[in-house]
Amino acid sequence: MSSSRFTKLLLLVLSAFFLMVVSPENSTQAQVIDLDLSGIVIDPEGENGLTPANAARYVDAVRRGQAFWNARVLGYSNTLPQDVQSQLPGGLVILISNQEIGGGVLGFAGVDATTIVNIVRGTIFNTRQVAVGTTAIFTLDDDFIRQSTDDEITDVAIHEFGHALGIGTLWDDNGLLGQIGPGPIQYLGAHARRAFAIEAGVAGLATTGFVPIEQQGGPGTALAHWDDDSPTFNSIARDNRIELMTGFFIPNTERFISRTSLASLVDLHYVVRGFNEDELIEFPRVLASRLNPQSSMTASQRLTGFSSNPFGANESLGASSAAKRRRATVNIYKKRRK
Repeated sequence: MSSSRFTKLLLLVLSAFFLMVVSPENSTQAQVIDLDLSGIVIDPEGENGLTPANAARYVDAVRRGQAFWNARVLGYSNTLPQDVQSQLPGGLVILISNQEIGGGVLGFAGVDATTIVNIVRGTIFNTRQVAVGTTAIFTLDDDFIRQSTDDEITDVAIHEFGHALGIGTLWDDNGLLGQIGPGPIQYLGAHARRAFAIEAGVAGLATTGFVPIEQQGGPGTALAHWDDDSPTFNSIARDNRIELMTGFFIPNTERFISRTSLASLVDLHYVVRGFNEDELIEFPRVLASRLNPQSSMTASQRLTGFSSNPFGANESLGASSAAKRRRATVNIYKKRRK
């Protein structure tokens, strides 16, 4: 058997194995995030791809990241214009791959700019553009996968899936960025501003004028992540914690997901558990069983270290991760503690 045929056969076996192990038994439950594992390159010797063992670790970590968001994001909101709703397939397909990237880059992810159907565009009352991703890409560096722990790969996957859903990558396309007076560009989405006011403890205010976003780092980081200088997103000085969707990796810190990040997905026209569940569009492939994902989630899908309330404020993620992004994709680097 040729090496190419062996690799393809092995990938099919791995995909089938993880489908059996991770997916709920006898369930037709639809998921917002679906994975395409055809981009994973396997080499029995591990020289021109991942060994079967490392490929298995990669797939497992990616599926944990998928489960994290599928337990929280239920689907698309019926507040989307009808012309947009009619174009939606019901979920987001992410192509998972690996390669030797080099240059200190650990990986990249984001909306797939090469696919015609990657962004469904529409307008609300002809004044606001709407962009909803339907396909995305996710690639990690082979050496990073080989040298990292399962928790580290999982945390990177959770961060990158957030970008694939649109956090940072589709803010501008949805009119969620702007200036207030002469100040810098900030995040202006209403749902995230309300969540931020609560988390920041702004006395007497139900909302804030903006949510601070990263201004440093250049293309790939600036305007695509929460500001890691904000004490709401960076509490390292108090308890050594930093928010999941900030743009820099700081070693030996604990990462958490904020309600502001979850609320940003509501601004991006998703239905998010604990926020706007009454707005869920019932696609043929979206079943009511999704409203209680924990009941059908296998043990291998559950992530440890979370509050029993899936939307408890500032959920801990365990290992650390972070990323920088380009306009269409996200680059992942490491950065020393400030």
